[in-house]
Amino acid sequence: LPEGILSGPEVLLDETTTQALGLTFHELATNALKYGEGSSSTSSLKGNWALKVDWMVEGRGRERTLVLNWREAGQKQLDAPAKTGFGTKLID
Repeated sequence: LPEGILSGPEVLLDETTTQALGLTFHELATNALKYGEGSSSTSSLKGNWALKVDWMVEGRGRERTLVLNWREAGQKQLDAPAKTGFGTKLID
């Protein structure tokens, strides 16, 4: 992906989460280039993440959630896929 498409704060993740997030970005980018707006010169792709920290009730500490946003903008009309594959299982 060209520089500047992905952005977000530096976060420390364990190995399992890092691998899952890397696969997720790869799957989103691959599908955008194959089927979506990444294959068009008049479109745009943007991915970003944020770390959301919520304090939990009952003094149990805090919960951290990594929120991922992926946006494709352009003119391409896409139909829902006839079947789901690895990417859907990974992201859902």
